[in-house]
Amino acid sequence: MNHELLQKLNQEQQKVVTNTNGPLLVLSGAGTGKTTSITSRIAYLISERLALPQQILAVTFTNKAAREMLIRINNLIDAQGIWCGTFHSIATKILRIYAELVGFQNDFTIIDIDDQIRLVKNIEESLNIDHRKYSPKNICSIIQSWKDLSIFPEQLDETLLTNDWRKKAAQIYTLYQRQLKTANSMDFGDLLLYNIKLFQEQTDILSRFQERFKYIHVDEYQDTNKIQDLWVKLLAAKHQNICCVGDDDQSIYGWRGAEIANILGFTNYYQNCHIIKLEQNYRSTKNILAVAGEIIAKNKQRYHKKLWSDLELGNKVWLSKLRNDHEEAEFICKAIDHFKHHGENLGSVAILVRASFQTRVLEDKLLKNIIPFVVIGSLKFYDRLEIKDAIAYIRLSNNFNDNFAFERSVNTPKRGIGSTSLKQIQNYSLLYNISYYEAVKDMLSKQIFTGKIAKTLNEFITNLASWNELIKATSHTQVVETILKQSGYLEMWQNDPSIEAKGRVENLKELFRAIQDFASIAEFLEHVSLVSDNEQEGIDVKVKIMTLHASKGLEFNNVFLPGWEEGVFPSIKYRDQEQIATELEEERRLAYVGITRARQRLFISHTNERWMYGSVQYNLPSQFLDEIPNSLLHITRFDEVFSPDFLEQKPKILPIKTPQQNKGKNEPKQVYNKKVFHQKFGYGTVINSYDNKLDILFEQSGLKKIGIEFIEFC
Repeated sequence: MNHELLQKLNQEQQKVVTNTNGPLLVLSGAGTGKTTSITSRIAYLISERLALPQQILAVTFTNKAAREMLIRINNLIDAQGIWCGTFHSIATKILRIYAELVGFQNDFTIIDIDDQIRLVKNIEESLNIDHRKYSPKNICSIIQSWKDLSIFPEQLDETLLTNDWRKKAAQIYTLYQRQLKTANSMDFGDLLLYNIKLFQEQTDILSRFQERFKYIHVDEYQDTNKIQDLWVKLLAAKHQNICCVGDDDQSIYGWRGAEIANILGFTNYYQNCHIIKLEQNYRSTKNILAVAGEIIAKNKQRYHKKLWSDLELGNKVWLSKLRNDHEEAEFICKAIDHFKHHGENLGSVAILVRASFQTRVLEDKLLKNIIPFVVIGSLKFYDRLEIKDAIAYIRLSNNFNDNFAFERSVNTPKRGIGSTSLKQIQNYSLLYNISYYEAVKDMLSKQIFTGKIAKTLNEFITNLASWNELIKATSHTQVVETILKQSGYLEMWQNDPSIEAKGRVENLKELFRAIQDFASIAEFLEHVSLVSDNEQEGIDVKVKIMTLHASKGLEFNNVFLPGWEEGVFPSIKYRDQEQIATELEEERRLAYVGITRARQRLFISHTNERWMYGSVQYNLPSQFLDEIPNSLLHITRFDEVFSPDFLEQKPKILPIKTPQQNKGKNEPKQVYNKKVFHQKFGYGTVINSYDNKLDILFEQSGLKKIGIEFIEFC
């Protein structure tokens, strides 16, 4: 049995399996077979009778990883009785036995985030705290961050109460915990928090578990936070047969509490520990690994290691410089179309972005090129809450009879138009067979609504009428910005201090930019409806779009990394020099993660200009690109990328069918790269054509989508 186990492993993996005495840190690089190593080690412990299954603890971060680990262990040996699960599931299992010792009944309920938010909102109302100013969701995040540090309400000190938000959160935290206990309920943060309390106050129970768990294994150790690390160390204190598997170079969750100091400080805490480095990569070509290695080597806070592979040298990494993000997206589409025509599965193509606002242009271009795609880990651009809300305002301003848009807009942001008032409007509308808008006008004229609600509804429909007039008379881009400002919707997100609010504001600014690509509001709304109707089955045959964070643990044959520019990637938020250095190292680790997702081909791109923060930004190429030797790159610029070697053919430029209005102007049949003139936007160059429309890059106005009847060829 043992011989068969070891025979399938490389030399370093064998060391992981057979090194069974004392603390062990396994530094497992991307694609080096860490799961094979850890499951083989557990099987080896059981087969060698070094431990019974019930004396082994294996902790993971996700239920999926726990299930996979358990299946793979049982494929090697009968491991019935092993404690294998997530931090929270193991903590729950312990508390189900001893809950009464920390003030709960054993059948306690675990509440979800919606229940947490509802409870905080109720507490805010009881304390006369404005929940619109102090968002319950944000208060929950602050409370969770304290629980991740193993801090109860009574343990908070002034160093943690650095602003008004935190002071309000501390006030709420005390009542929050009290009401949870009254309801015999815990949130997810409580599971480890009360485990630590149990172990620290009931030392005999801690000793019992320390004795039981002769061997402890922790997966993805680089992602542990303070309380998770404390919990593991308490359990491992007796036997100290703790095996932590992780990769400090893939520690990318500092923003949500992960402490890279846990893995970097392992050798200080366990001074007699062994370190084994898994460096043989089974995923990527040599060139891809070389690029990853050059970048991550610039980090100072890391264990030295270097990935290598027996796989082929492979293609050089493609580095493309484009004029703007539209051209970047078009280039990516042409490359994907090439893969498609050569029989490659599009399900093994990924586009990994640093920020979600980048996906809008990509989604639109993929749709226009009839390339199936799916956004992983988040919603498609036009399905995001803030975009759907904004579009509802646009739809309603354009068409007063759009009841669906009315219902979504009338109380967003909150205006005091509750469900009772809305029901009255709906019933009146049904009774007289008129739209909600007309119903409100009638009800106001008959004084069915009075007081504050009447004033609010009158202001709302007055604004709608004003916005409708603006649509007829003003630039549609300016109109949309005016609508979202005057409605208070943009301000609502600008004043929201939550982590996701900044991203929502950026998405709204990207929406302003998206509308510029269309000749009218009606044309834009038609486009949105087509995008929303583009859902198709079969995720396995679709291009994947996701953030770099969401890509961790995945791998693809072909990977695109757009937006490698300063201000986009790396994205640095702090101004303090020490914080900048720390954040830059995490950004570099994120680059390493993105690069090592690729098996065969990797494409990195950056642009001269990109729409960000509500305007065109001219960013320098990412400093990470300076860290890659040119010898590892195939570098192209501008128009070169439209006929690269790997495409094996130049892009097809389709002739435009000339509409009746344009006859006699001697426009060319081949329009790509042709100069044109537009009376409003001036001179420009055609960069794409389809049906009777052109994508034109104007010298003064940037990229526009224009009907062929509105331009003249020079």
